[in-house]
Amino acid sequence: MNMAKKQVPLRVKKPPKNDAAEAFVTGEPVKEPPAGEETIRLTVYVPPDLVRTLKVAAIDRRTSASALVREAFQQYLGDLAST
Repeated sequence: MNMAKKQVPLRVKKPPKNDAAEAFVTGEPVKEPPAGEETIRLTVYVPPDLVRTLKVAAIDRRTSASALVREAFQQYLGDLAST
């Protein structure tokens, strides 16, 4: 009878990254849509380098990636409407 201890792999889960965690680290409030404004989740597939650029830009501006994308959509679509 083998009495050796069986090794069990240990898995450590990292906490999910979110805007609230970044706000805590930077001490800055995260810009979110105004209270009461309806929002809808949108999934967009983009290249990894664009996601990286978006995240860096959001950190540099002390905002969330979602807020930065909303602002870019509004500006772009506003430019389209004015042409």
